[in-house]
Amino acid sequence: MKGRLGIGIALLGITALLGGAVAANAAEPYRIGAAFALTGPAAVIGDPSAKIAEMLLGEINAAGGVKGHQIEMITYDTESDPTKAVTVIRKLIEKDKVLAIIGPTSTGAAMASIKFIQDSEVPMVACVGGAPVVIPVKKWVFKSPQTDILAVERLYEHFTKEGIKKVAILTSAGGFGDSGRKALVAQAGPLGFEIVADERYNDKDTDMSTQLTAIKGKDAQAIVVWGIGPAPAIISKNAKQLGVAVPVFMSHGVADPNFI
Repeated sequence: MKGRLGIGIALLGITALLGGAVAANAAEPYRIGAAFALTGPAAVIGDPSAKIAEMLLGEINAAGGVKGHQIEMITYDTESDPTKAVTVIRKLIEKDKVLAIIGPTSTGAAMASIKFIQDSEVPMVACVGGAPVVIPVKKWVFKSPQTDILAVERLYEHFTKEGIKKVAILTSAGGFGDSGRKALVAQAGPLGFEIVADERYNDKDTDMSTQLTAIKGKDAQAIVVWGIGPAPAIISKNAKQLGVAVPVFMSHGVADPNFI
């Protein structure tokens, strides 16, 4: 449901933008681009996003499209790579002549694409959680999911109710992890929380036992993991193997069936 809602919001934004577009003739479809991570660590988000986008696009077209124009979507795989994402977005704009873009999937890919999007003046609705994509406000750049700033606020509200004050954080070294870590650290002090351990990992790492062992030596009451893809699931398994006794909280980046 969350995936459908997020992609639905993104497509709603795209169709609103297309409402002011001008086609060459009444029969010409509005062409949009999609830049999703269909492979790599972010594919757990990108692949279902692409499927949901296709499903919702079918519903929109079946209902008559936008102002009588069908919507054609051209989709490319960013391969969970920020550099590849920029190449894909450049191709969509310069070769395919799309009117707007939905995606990319990851915060790092969206951040890498911003300058080209602003220079090209083609609107992009990113499907990412990182706040820096839209804060500060940037012309032509939008996003659909809630920000990590809001997610951290809700997490700390829960910790307050549970009497948790000492927190260990284990965050991805990618764009989403960087943004989440910044929010976790920035809000901790003012809200009365202490970060007792601050560990990092890479999205393609296959074992995080070293970081968890370091955290286990601290007096944390909870561990917060911030990232996407297979790594958070590996961290959960490693925590179980090491006998970590405190609860492990995941970011909204793992809100997908593949994690379980």
